[in-house]
Amino acid sequence: MNPAAKLVLVDTTPWKAQADVALTEANRALHEGAPVTEVLRRANLADAFAGVARQRVISLFDHIGVHQWLGWGSSADLLGDAGDLVQMTSVLQFPVFRGNWRPERDPMLRLEMKDHFAEMAKPCQKRSASRSAATGAPLRNLLSIL
Repeated sequence: MNPAAKLVLVDTTPWKAQADVALTEANRALHEGAPVTEVLRRANLADAFAGVARQRVISLFDHIGVHQWLGWGSSADLLGDAGDLVQMTSVLQFPVFRGNWRPERDPMLRLEMKDHFAEMAKPCQKRSASRSAATGAPLRNLLSIL
């Protein structure tokens, strides 16, 4: 968890394409000799809402004023220059969706949620100014079992 984060973005699970982007960036950073913390930071920023979703998230955040709340010119900074002020994570750490599959009913994934996400979320739960909003039934279902 990034202790300097002013904003935490949580998705249900990364898509396979996002995971591929993260692995490619991590590999590039490792070949450049970057320290592990930098490798992880770069991979996280590269895969965050990769593809079409990235522009949609930026537009949504600009529309509701996230960039103004944080004192930035645009919410695009979340995924660029101000990336150190945001923590992006997923309830499920790896791409696991396939069809209409219900991960909240899978015992192995329930354990993954508790081991990975619940531990990562603890520092956020302690912050007095924390806000949360679960959008979409899949994310609400997953968060309800934690």
